[in-house]
Amino acid sequence: MKKNQKSIEVRCPICKKVGWVNISKQIHERSERGLYAAEIPKNSVCEHSFIGYVDENFIFRDCFIADLKLNPPGKKESDKKEQDWLEQIKRETLDLNLIKLNCSIPLLTRLLKAIFNKKKVTLVLKEEFLYDHLSDFLEFITRETFAHDISIIRKGERDPNYDLLDDYIKLEGDIIITDNNGILSEEHLKIERNMVEKFLNEHDLVRSFILIKNEINKAYTYSQGLIEHFKDKKDDPILLKDLKNHFNHIYNTKSKQDYIVFLLNITKNYFKAKIPLILSK
Repeated sequence: MKKNQKSIEVRCPICKKVGWVNISKQIHERSERGLYAAEIPKNSVCEHSFIGYVDENFIFRDCFIADLKLNPPGKKESDKKEQDWLEQIKRETLDLNLIKLNCSIPLLTRLLKAIFNKKKVTLVLKEEFLYDHLSDFLEFITRETFAHDISIIRKGERDPNYDLLDDYIKLEGDIIITDNNGILSEEHLKIERNMVEKFLNEHDLVRSFILIKNEINKAYTYSQGLIEHFKDKKDDPILLKDLKNHFNHIYNTKSKQDYIVFLLNITKNYFKAKIPLILSK
């Protein structure tokens, strides 16, 4: 190991293999927020690639499945998928600035919640210039994970989901028009709001895009992991605390119980999976 590097222990979020990687001290020190996003390439720890955040003490704080990858300094080429995404942004077919300036935290939070619950949505927007950009944004951040059905219309235009009666969500900008199941209740939106705030608070456009997409990827992958875990269980009740401890051990995270509840809701409402009775205590 070189003198200007620090060796840190990491654990793959996919196969759980533990290994050591070297991080440049100089690059880490230049990180504006005290957190450095490090790409762990394939074959450095295992056969997978993933992204992690290293804090000011060179402790690996979180892992992200690398559907999109950050280019470490000095790397001139990236894989085709990453290049495709970045070129889309550069060509402004996906205008992230437009999304950040015109889409509020409540709106984006509610759209994510609807997607995670597999609910059809009618969104009434007066900003016609935003229609294609918002549609592209939602399609890009959920590609290869969550399918969604969100119709964006003008005020007064026929609602394509009208025949569903009350079994869908209707929004008019930041205003909730229809949500009879209470899915968008504020107390149920903590995790989604946190995802949106991370996206909006990150000034670097590409990095902000990667942040929210990887949070969505994690939700999708971790929910599927819970479904696999439940396949080996009988119908006996499970303590939420025990499930949280198992999850954190398997994925090497420090997730709280509210994140586990968030994942359980996805397994039940999006994947329609059968889950055992979960006891809070």
